[in-house]
Amino acid sequence: RGGPKGVGDAVNQSVVITFMLLFFVNMVLTAIYLQIVPAKGG
Repeated sequence: RGGPKGVGDAVNQSVVITFMLLFFVNMVLTAIYLQIVPAKGG
């Protein structure tokens, strides 16, 4: 454990987690946005 391969695995994992978080946040914000905007009577 450790060395360049350990660093690469850690970076890979954090990138995957970051993308999943961004995707989830984007979905939540979109759902909230779609519920709020039509309420204004666009």
